[in-house]
Amino acid sequence: MCFLLIWWYLLRHRDLLRHSISEGQARQALRRAATGSVAYLAGAAVAIVSPAVGLTLFVLIALYYVRPVGERIQPDTQHGVS
Repeated sequence: MCFLLIWWYLLRHRDLLRHSISEGQARQALRRAATGSVAYLAGAAVAIVSPAVGLTLFVLIALYYVRPVGERIQPDTQHGVS
C-alpha cells in the first residue's frame, strides 16, 4: 500500500521524478502497484480460508512482478545515476 501511495504522490509532484521517466511510465508503475495491493489483500483474505490457495496467489503475484513491462526506464547517464 505504501508503494502505491509513493507512486501516486510522485505523479502529482513530477519535479521529484527523473526526467528520463515519462508520465506514461509513472502511470504504469502506479497501475502495477495498485494491482499488487488489491491482489495481496485478496490473497490474505483467501489464505484465512485456504492457506494453500493463498500461498498460490502470493506466488502468482510475485511472478506478475517478475515479468517484463512494456516501456523500460533508461539509466540517467547524464547525471551519473544508473
